[in-house]
Amino acid sequence: MEQREIKLIQILKGHGGKINSIAYDSLNQHLVSGSNDSTVRIWDFFLGTQLRQFKYHKSAVNQVQILANNEVVVSCSDDCTVIFQNILTGELLLTLKSHSGGVMLVAVDLNLSLAIGSTSNQTALTI
Repeated sequence: MEQREIKLIQILKGHGGKINSIAYDSLNQHLVSGSNDSTVRIWDFFLGTQLRQFKYHKSAVNQVQILANNEVVVSCSDDCTVIFQNILTGELLLTLKSHSGGVMLVAVDLNLSLAIGSTSNQTALTI
């Protein structure tokens, strides 16, 4: 097996807690991160600068995903919510609330079908 050296390009600073999830858009222009500090942050991939900070969640953000159109970020949290927000404007587009526990995993396909996973009660939900 070939070994390759990993080169650190830059460090992105801003979160006040452990980072739980990162995602790139399909154009590699933006990086999105979700953290225990309950924020979702949008970063310029090339400049390494923070562009936006979303504070819609009330607890740790467990996962982030950028939809295929590169305009919407989906995030899920221990606060039992899945949130859709516009990556460019920061506008809150949709909030889904789970009554059964924190949302650990979220997946959205090209048809906007949504799958949610929760570890607090070991359930999965597809919408």
